[in-house]
Amino acid sequence: MMKSIMRLCVGLCLGGCVLLSFSQAHAQKTFRRCQEVVAYTRTHHPKLLALRASLRVAQKQLEAMRIFPSNPILEGKGKGKVKPKGDKSEVIPYKVGGGLSWKLPVGGWWQRRQEVAKAALQRVKAEVKATELSILLKAQDTCFVWYVTDLRVGLAQQLHNFYKKALRLIDLRRKSGDATILDYNFARMESLQRQADLQRAKAKQLAVTQKLLLAMGWEQDKQTPKIQITVVWKKLVPGALKTLLTQARQQHPKIQILKKMIAESKSIRDFYRAKAIPDIKLKLSYTLENDTGLNHIFGGGLEIPLPLFWRFQDKRWTLTEKIRQLQLKKRAERLYIDRSIRSLYISFWAARKIFLLFDTQLVPTVKRQLILQEKSLQAGGLNILKVLSAQASQSKALEKRLKELEKMLRYYRDLQEASGRFF
Repeated sequence: MMKSIMRLCVGLCLGGCVLLSFSQAHAQKTFRRCQEVVAYTRTHHPKLLALRASLRVAQKQLEAMRIFPSNPILEGKGKGKVKPKGDKSEVIPYKVGGGLSWKLPVGGWWQRRQEVAKAALQRVKAEVKATELSILLKAQDTCFVWYVTDLRVGLAQQLHNFYKKALRLIDLRRKSGDATILDYNFARMESLQRQADLQRAKAKQLAVTQKLLLAMGWEQDKQTPKIQITVVWKKLVPGALKTLLTQARQQHPKIQILKKMIAESKSIRDFYRAKAIPDIKLKLSYTLENDTGLNHIFGGGLEIPLPLFWRFQDKRWTLTEKIRQLQLKKRAERLYIDRSIRSLYISFWAARKIFLLFDTQLVPTVKRQLILQEKSLQAGGLNILKVLSAQASQSKALEKRLKELEKMLRYYRDLQEASGRFF
Protein backbone atom coordinates (compact mmCIF):
# COMPACT_ATOMS: atom_id res chain seq x y z
CA MET A 1 0.00 0.00 0.00
CA MET A 2 2.77 2.39 0.96
CA LYS A 3 4.70 1.52 -2.20
CA SER A 4 1.71 2.29 -4.41
CA ILE A 5 1.19 5.63 -2.66
CA MET A 6 4.86 6.53 -3.13
CA ARG A 7 4.70 5.59 -6.81
CA LEU A 8 1.62 7.75 -7.23
CA CYS A 9 3.35 10.74 -5.57
CA VAL A 10 6.45 10.32 -7.74
CA GLY A 11 4.30 10.12 -10.86
CA LEU A 12 2.39 13.26 -9.93
CA CYS A 13 5.63 15.14 -9.24
CA LEU A 14 7.17 14.10 -12.56
CA GLY A 15 3.99 14.99 -14.42
CA GLY A 16 3.90 18.40 -12.75
CA CYS A 17 7.53 19.06 -13.68
CA VAL A 18 6.86 18.09 -17.31
CA LEU A 19 3.81 20.37 -17.48
CA LEU A 20 5.76 23.22 -15.87
CA SER A 21 8.66 22.90 -18.30
CA PHE A 22 6.24 22.67 -21.23
CA SER A 23 4.40 25.80 -20.12
CA GLN A 24 7.67 27.68 -19.64
CA ALA A 25 8.91 26.65 -23.07
CA HIS A 26 5.67 27.79 -24.71
CA ALA A 27 5.11 30.92 -22.62
CA GLN A 28 4.19 33.98 -24.63
CA LYS A 29 7.06 36.47 -24.78
CA THR A 30 6.29 40.04 -23.76
CA PHE A 31 8.08 43.22 -24.85
CA ARG A 32 7.58 46.22 -22.58
CA ARG A 33 10.47 48.50 -23.54
CA CYS A 34 12.17 49.55 -26.74
CA GLN A 35 15.49 48.35 -25.31
CA GLU A 36 14.11 44.80 -25.19
CA VAL A 37 13.03 45.04 -28.82
CA VAL A 38 16.44 46.37 -29.90
CA ALA A 39 18.24 43.62 -27.96
CA TYR A 40 16.12 40.92 -29.60
CA THR A 41 16.67 42.44 -33.05
CA ARG A 42 20.43 42.50 -32.55
CA THR A 43 20.59 38.77 -31.86
CA HIS A 44 17.78 37.37 -34.06
CA HIS A 45 17.34 39.51 -37.18
CA PRO A 46 18.07 37.37 -40.30
CA LYS A 47 19.93 40.16 -42.12
CA LEU A 48 22.28 40.67 -39.19
CA LEU A 49 22.92 36.94 -38.95
CA ALA A 50 23.75 36.86 -42.68
CA LEU A 51 26.08 39.84 -42.31
CA ARG A 52 27.94 38.19 -39.47
CA ALA A 53 28.32 35.10 -41.67
CA SER A 54 29.89 37.26 -44.40
CA LEU A 55 32.24 38.62 -41.76
CA ARG A 56 33.39 35.10 -41.00
CA VAL A 57 33.98 34.54 -44.72
CA ALA A 58 36.24 37.61 -44.84
CA GLN A 59 38.11 36.27 -41.81
CA LYS A 60 38.68 32.94 -43.57
CA GLN A 61 39.95 34.78 -46.67
CA LEU A 62 42.49 36.56 -44.51
CA GLU A 63 43.65 33.23 -43.08
CA ALA A 64 43.98 31.84 -46.62
CA MET A 65 46.15 34.79 -47.66
CA ARG A 66 48.70 33.88 -44.98
CA ILE A 67 49.55 30.64 -46.78
CA PHE A 68 52.77 30.84 -48.84
CA PRO A 69 51.68 31.62 -52.41
CA SER A 70 53.73 28.96 -54.24
CA ASN A 71 54.87 25.37 -53.82
CA PRO A 72 57.97 23.61 -55.15
CA ILE A 73 57.41 21.44 -58.20
CA LEU A 74 59.17 18.09 -58.46
CA GLU A 75 59.63 16.34 -61.79
CA GLY A 76 61.42 13.23 -62.95
CA LYS A 77 62.37 11.64 -66.27
CA GLY A 78 64.21 8.65 -67.56
CA LYS A 79 64.95 6.64 -70.71
CA GLY A 80 66.86 3.59 -71.79
CA LYS A 81 68.95 2.84 -74.87
CA VAL A 82 68.90 -0.26 -77.07
CA LYS A 83 72.25 -2.03 -77.23
CA PRO A 84 73.70 -2.13 -80.74
CA LYS A 85 74.09 -5.48 -82.45
CA GLY A 86 77.29 -7.24 -81.63
CA ASP A 87 77.68 -5.45 -78.29
CA LYS A 88 78.34 -8.23 -75.80
CA SER A 89 78.96 -6.02 -72.79
CA GLU A 90 76.81 -6.43 -69.69
CA VAL A 91 76.22 -2.69 -69.33
CA ILE A 92 72.65 -1.58 -70.09
CA PRO A 93 72.68 2.08 -71.10
CA TYR A 94 70.09 4.34 -69.40
CA LYS A 95 69.57 7.92 -68.37
CA VAL A 96 67.42 9.04 -65.39
CA GLY A 97 67.07 12.34 -63.62
CA GLY A 98 64.92 14.63 -61.56
CA GLY A 99 64.51 18.28 -60.86
CA LEU A 100 62.96 20.84 -58.58
CA SER A 101 61.64 24.25 -59.54
CA TRP A 102 60.26 26.86 -57.16
CA LYS A 103 58.80 30.23 -57.98
CA LEU A 104 59.71 32.58 -55.14
CA PRO A 105 57.90 35.87 -54.52
CA VAL A 106 60.06 38.95 -54.22
CA GLY A 107 59.23 42.59 -53.75
CA GLY A 108 57.06 41.90 -50.69
CA TRP A 109 53.81 41.39 -52.59
CA TRP A 110 52.93 38.34 -50.46
CA GLN A 111 52.96 40.47 -47.30
CA ARG A 112 51.11 43.23 -49.16
CA ARG A 113 48.43 40.74 -50.15
CA GLN A 114 47.87 39.96 -46.48
CA GLU A 115 47.54 43.68 -45.77
CA VAL A 116 44.88 43.90 -48.49
CA ALA A 117 42.92 41.07 -46.86
CA LYS A 118 43.20 42.76 -43.44
CA ALA A 119 41.96 46.06 -44.85
CA ALA A 120 39.07 44.30 -46.60
CA LEU A 121 38.13 42.61 -43.31
CA GLN A 122 38.10 45.97 -41.50
CA ARG A 123 35.93 47.47 -44.25
CA VAL A 124 33.44 44.59 -44.00
CA LYS A 125 33.31 45.09 -40.22
CA ALA A 126 32.51 48.78 -40.69
CA GLU A 127 29.79 47.95 -43.24
CA VAL A 128 28.27 45.36 -40.89
CA LYS A 129 28.24 47.91 -38.07
CA ALA A 130 26.55 50.53 -40.26
CA THR A 131 23.90 48.08 -41.46
CA GLU A 132 23.31 46.88 -37.90
CA LEU A 133 22.76 50.45 -36.73
CA SER A 134 20.28 51.07 -39.56
CA ILE A 135 18.28 47.92 -38.72
CA LEU A 136 18.25 48.65 -34.99
CA LEU A 137 17.17 52.26 -35.54
CA LYS A 138 14.36 50.98 -37.77
CA ALA A 139 13.20 48.67 -34.99
CA GLN A 140 13.37 51.49 -32.44
CA ASP A 141 11.49 53.86 -34.75
CA THR A 142 8.74 51.27 -35.20
CA CYS A 143 8.60 50.98 -31.39
CA PHE A 144 8.00 54.72 -31.16
CA VAL A 145 5.26 54.51 -33.80
CA TRP A 146 3.61 51.63 -31.94
CA TYR A 147 3.71 53.58 -28.67
CA VAL A 148 2.07 56.67 -30.21
CA THR A 149 -0.51 54.45 -31.94
CA ASP A 150 -1.30 52.79 -28.60
CA LEU A 151 -1.82 56.23 -27.05
CA ARG A 152 -4.18 57.10 -29.90
CA VAL A 153 -6.15 53.93 -29.19
CA GLY A 154 -6.40 54.96 -25.54
CA LEU A 155 -7.52 58.47 -26.49
CA ALA A 156 -10.10 57.12 -28.94
CA GLN A 157 -11.37 54.71 -26.27
CA GLN A 158 -11.62 57.54 -23.74
CA LEU A 159 -13.58 59.76 -26.14
CA HIS A 160 -15.80 56.89 -27.19
CA ASN A 161 -16.64 56.14 -23.55
CA PHE A 162 -17.38 59.83 -22.91
CA TYR A 163 -19.78 60.14 -25.85
CA LYS A 164 -21.38 56.82 -25.03
CA LYS A 165 -22.08 57.99 -21.49
CA ALA A 166 -23.09 61.45 -22.73
CA LEU A 167 -25.57 59.88 -25.16
CA ARG A 168 -27.17 57.95 -22.32
CA LEU A 169 -27.45 61.07 -20.16
CA ILE A 170 -28.86 63.15 -23.02
CA ASP A 171 -31.43 60.44 -23.70
CA LEU A 172 -32.54 60.62 -20.06
CA ARG A 173 -32.78 64.41 -20.29
CA ARG A 174 -34.74 64.11 -23.55
CA LYS A 175 -37.23 61.79 -21.93
CA SER A 176 -37.64 64.23 -19.05
CA GLY A 177 -38.16 67.12 -21.49
CA ASP A 178 -34.85 68.83 -20.72
CA ALA A 179 -33.33 68.09 -24.17
CA THR A 180 -34.55 67.94 -27.75
CA ILE A 181 -34.33 65.25 -30.38
CA LEU A 182 -31.76 67.42 -32.19
CA ASP A 183 -29.49 67.26 -29.16
CA TYR A 184 -29.87 63.50 -29.04
CA ASN A 185 -29.20 63.03 -32.77
CA PHE A 186 -26.15 65.28 -32.63
CA ALA A 187 -24.73 63.33 -29.70
CA ARG A 188 -25.52 60.04 -31.44
CA MET A 189 -23.63 61.09 -34.60
CA GLU A 190 -20.65 62.13 -32.50
CA SER A 191 -20.76 58.82 -30.64
CA LEU A 192 -20.81 56.85 -33.90
CA GLN A 193 -17.93 58.94 -35.20
CA ARG A 194 -15.88 58.20 -32.09
CA GLN A 195 -16.69 54.52 -32.40
CA ALA A 196 -15.39 54.56 -35.98
CA ASP A 197 -12.26 56.42 -34.83
CA LEU A 198 -11.69 53.74 -32.21
CA GLN A 199 -11.99 50.94 -34.77
CA ARG A 200 -9.58 52.71 -37.13
CA ALA A 201 -7.07 53.23 -34.31
CA LYS A 202 -7.22 49.55 -33.33
CA ALA A 203 -6.81 48.45 -36.96
CA LYS A 204 -3.78 50.73 -37.33
CA GLN A 205 -2.32 49.32 -34.13
CA LEU A 206 -2.58 45.79 -35.54
CA ALA A 207 -0.84 46.90 -38.74
CA VAL A 208 1.93 48.65 -36.79
CA THR A 209 2.36 45.53 -34.66
CA GLN A 210 3.04 43.48 -37.79
CA LYS A 211 5.52 46.11 -38.97
CA LEU A 212 7.25 45.92 -35.61
CA LEU A 213 7.53 42.12 -35.79
CA LEU A 214 8.97 42.47 -39.29
CA ALA A 215 11.49 45.09 -38.13
CA MET A 216 12.50 42.80 -35.25
CA GLY A 217 13.01 39.81 -37.53
CA TRP A 218 10.42 37.78 -35.62
CA GLU A 219 9.94 34.35 -37.21
CA GLN A 220 6.41 33.66 -38.42
CA ASP A 221 6.29 30.13 -37.04
CA LYS A 222 6.80 31.40 -33.49
CA GLN A 223 3.99 32.38 -31.18
CA THR A 224 3.16 36.06 -31.62
CA PRO A 225 4.62 38.02 -28.69
CA LYS A 226 2.67 40.39 -26.49
CA ILE A 227 3.53 44.02 -27.20
CA GLN A 228 3.08 46.40 -24.26
CA ILE A 229 5.70 49.02 -25.03
CA THR A 230 5.97 52.15 -22.92
CA VAL A 231 8.39 54.96 -23.79
CA VAL A 232 9.67 57.10 -20.92
CA TRP A 233 10.11 60.22 -23.01
CA LYS A 234 11.69 62.18 -20.13
CA LYS A 235 14.76 59.92 -20.38
CA LEU A 236 15.24 60.66 -24.08
CA VAL A 237 18.09 63.14 -23.71
CA PRO A 238 20.73 63.18 -26.49
CA GLY A 239 23.50 64.87 -24.50
CA ALA A 240 25.64 67.92 -25.23
CA LEU A 241 25.89 69.13 -28.83
CA LYS A 242 29.68 69.43 -28.70
CA THR A 243 30.02 65.81 -27.59
CA LEU A 244 27.73 64.60 -30.38
CA LEU A 245 29.71 66.51 -33.00
CA THR A 246 33.09 65.30 -31.74
CA GLN A 247 32.06 61.64 -31.61
CA ALA A 248 30.26 61.72 -34.96
CA ARG A 249 33.26 63.23 -36.78
CA GLN A 250 35.40 60.28 -35.77
CA GLN A 251 33.08 57.33 -35.07
CA HIS A 252 30.15 57.74 -37.45
CA PRO A 253 29.67 54.48 -39.43
CA LYS A 254 29.72 56.30 -42.77
CA ILE A 255 32.98 58.03 -41.87
CA GLN A 256 34.42 54.73 -40.67
CA ILE A 257 33.47 52.98 -43.93
CA LEU A 258 35.17 55.70 -45.98
CA LYS A 259 38.28 55.48 -43.80
CA LYS A 260 38.44 51.71 -44.25
CA MET A 261 37.90 52.05 -48.01
CA ILE A 262 40.78 54.54 -48.20
CA ALA A 263 43.02 52.18 -46.22
CA GLU A 264 42.01 49.26 -48.44
CA SER A 265 42.73 51.22 -51.63
CA LYS A 266 46.15 52.22 -50.29
CA SER A 267 46.98 48.61 -49.44
CA ILE A 268 45.92 47.48 -52.93
CA ARG A 269 48.11 50.19 -54.46
CA ASP A 270 51.06 49.01 -52.36
CA PHE A 271 50.33 45.46 -53.48
CA TYR A 272 50.56 46.40 -57.16
CA ARG A 273 53.74 48.39 -56.49
CA ALA A 274 55.30 45.27 -54.94
CA LYS A 275 53.84 43.01 -57.64
CA ALA A 276 55.56 45.11 -60.31
CA ILE A 277 58.80 43.35 -59.38
CA PRO A 278 58.71 39.92 -61.12
CA ASP A 279 59.12 36.72 -59.15
CA ILE A 280 62.32 34.73 -59.45
CA LYS A 281 62.43 31.05 -60.28
CA LEU A 282 64.87 28.64 -58.67
CA LYS A 283 65.80 25.45 -60.56
CA LEU A 284 67.78 22.43 -59.36
CA SER A 285 68.37 19.22 -61.33
CA TYR A 286 70.23 15.93 -61.12
CA THR A 287 70.88 13.35 -63.87
CA LEU A 288 72.37 9.89 -63.65
CA GLU A 289 73.65 8.55 -66.97
CA ASN A 290 75.02 5.07 -67.54
CA ASP A 291 76.52 4.67 -70.97
CA THR A 292 80.18 3.85 -70.93
CA GLY A 293 80.17 4.40 -67.20
CA LEU A 294 78.24 6.12 -64.45
CA ASN A 295 78.02 9.89 -64.86
CA HIS A 296 76.49 12.22 -62.23
CA ILE A 297 75.32 15.52 -63.65
CA PHE A 298 74.20 18.34 -61.33
CA GLY A 299 72.52 21.46 -62.57
CA GLY A 300 70.91 24.57 -61.21
CA GLY A 301 69.89 28.04 -62.13
CA LEU A 302 68.04 31.17 -61.13
CA GLU A 303 65.62 32.88 -63.53
CA ILE A 304 65.29 36.62 -62.97
CA PRO A 305 62.85 38.23 -65.43
CA LEU A 306 63.66 41.78 -66.42
CA PRO A 307 60.51 43.51 -67.73
CA LEU A 308 61.06 46.20 -70.31
CA PHE A 309 58.22 48.31 -68.90
CA TRP A 310 57.13 49.03 -65.34
CA ARG A 311 54.15 46.79 -64.65
CA PHE A 312 50.72 47.74 -63.23
CA GLN A 313 51.38 51.45 -63.55
CA ASP A 314 47.84 52.09 -64.82
CA LYS A 315 46.29 50.34 -61.82
CA ARG A 316 48.35 52.39 -59.38
CA TRP A 317 47.31 55.62 -61.10
CA THR A 318 43.65 54.58 -60.96
CA LEU A 319 43.90 53.71 -57.27
CA THR A 320 45.60 57.02 -56.49
CA GLU A 321 42.69 58.90 -58.06
CA LYS A 322 40.22 56.69 -56.20
CA ILE A 323 41.92 57.49 -52.89
CA ARG A 324 41.75 61.21 -53.62
CA GLN A 325 38.05 60.89 -54.50
CA LEU A 326 37.30 58.98 -51.28
CA GLN A 327 39.12 61.59 -49.20
CA LEU A 328 37.03 64.37 -50.74
CA LYS A 329 33.88 62.32 -50.17
CA LYS A 330 34.83 61.81 -46.52
CA ARG A 331 35.29 65.54 -46.07
CA ALA A 332 31.89 66.26 -47.66
CA GLU A 333 30.19 63.53 -45.59
CA ARG A 334 31.68 64.93 -42.40
CA LEU A 335 30.38 68.40 -43.25
CA TYR A 336 26.90 67.02 -44.02
CA ILE A 337 26.82 65.05 -40.74
CA ASP A 338 27.89 68.14 -38.81
CA ARG A 339 25.12 70.29 -40.31
CA SER A 340 22.50 67.57 -39.86
CA ILE A 341 23.32 67.10 -36.17
CA ARG A 342 23.15 70.84 -35.50
CA SER A 343 19.80 71.20 -37.27
CA LEU A 344 18.19 68.12 -35.70
CA TYR A 345 19.50 69.03 -32.26
CA ILE A 346 17.71 72.39 -32.40
CA SER A 347 14.54 70.80 -33.82
CA PHE A 348 14.45 68.10 -31.14
CA TRP A 349 14.71 70.49 -28.21
CA ALA A 350 12.14 72.83 -29.75
CA ALA A 351 9.70 69.93 -30.23
CA ARG A 352 10.42 68.74 -26.69
CA LYS A 353 9.57 72.15 -25.22
CA ILE A 354 6.33 72.33 -27.19
CA PHE A 355 5.33 68.83 -26.13
CA LEU A 356 6.23 69.61 -22.52
CA LEU A 357 3.95 72.64 -22.68
CA PHE A 358 1.07 70.49 -23.94
CA ASP A 359 1.76 67.70 -21.46
CA THR A 360 2.13 69.78 -18.30
CA GLN A 361 -0.49 72.46 -18.91
CA LEU A 362 -2.97 71.38 -21.56
CA VAL A 363 -3.60 67.76 -20.56
CA PRO A 364 -4.40 68.44 -16.86
CA THR A 365 -6.73 71.26 -17.90
CA VAL A 366 -8.52 69.02 -20.39
CA LYS A 367 -8.93 66.25 -17.82
CA ARG A 368 -10.45 68.66 -15.30
CA GLN A 369 -12.71 70.04 -18.01
CA LEU A 370 -13.93 66.55 -18.91
CA ILE A 371 -14.91 65.91 -15.29
CA LEU A 372 -16.77 69.22 -15.07
CA GLN A 373 -18.60 68.60 -18.35
CA GLU A 374 -19.66 65.13 -17.26
CA LYS A 375 -21.02 66.52 -13.98
CA SER A 376 -22.81 69.31 -15.86
CA LEU A 377 -24.48 66.79 -18.15
CA GLN A 378 -25.68 64.83 -15.16
CA ALA A 379 -26.96 67.95 -13.40
CA GLY A 380 -28.34 69.53 -16.56
CA GLY A 381 -26.65 72.85 -15.91
CA LEU A 382 -25.04 73.37 -19.35
CA ASN A 383 -26.31 73.52 -22.88
CA ILE A 384 -25.76 70.15 -24.53
CA LEU A 385 -24.44 71.53 -27.82
CA LYS A 386 -21.94 73.70 -25.98
CA VAL A 387 -20.70 70.72 -24.00
CA LEU A 388 -20.25 68.57 -27.11
CA SER A 389 -18.58 71.41 -29.04
CA ALA A 390 -16.17 72.01 -26.18
CA GLN A 391 -15.43 68.30 -26.09
CA ALA A 392 -14.63 68.31 -29.82
CA SER A 393 -12.12 71.14 -29.38
CA GLN A 394 -10.55 69.39 -26.42
CA SER A 395 -10.14 66.15 -28.37
CA LYS A 396 -8.33 68.13 -31.07
CA ALA A 397 -6.00 69.52 -28.41
CA LEU A 398 -5.24 66.01 -27.15
CA GLU A 399 -4.56 64.84 -30.70
CA LYS A 400 -2.24 67.82 -31.12
CA ARG A 401 -0.32 66.64 -28.05
CA LEU A 402 0.15 63.22 -29.63
CA LYS A 403 1.37 64.79 -32.85
CA GLU A 404 3.93 66.83 -30.92
CA LEU A 405 5.05 63.66 -29.13
CA GLU A 406 5.35 61.87 -32.46
CA LYS A 407 7.38 64.76 -33.87
CA MET A 408 9.71 64.79 -30.85
CA LEU A 409 10.32 61.03 -31.12
CA ARG A 410 10.99 61.31 -34.84
CA TYR A 411 13.55 64.08 -34.28
CA TYR A 412 15.17 61.96 -31.58
CA ARG A 413 15.46 59.01 -33.93
CA ASP A 414 16.81 61.18 -36.79
CA LEU A 415 19.35 62.72 -34.43
CA GLN A 416 20.54 59.24 -33.49
CA GLU A 417 20.91 58.33 -37.15
CA ALA A 418 22.77 61.56 -37.91
CA SER A 419 25.09 60.93 -34.95
CA GLY A 420 25.61 57.31 -35.96
CA ARG A 421 24.90 55.76 -32.57
CA PHE A 422 22.34 55.12 -29.83
CA PHE A 423 22.09 57.61 -26.98
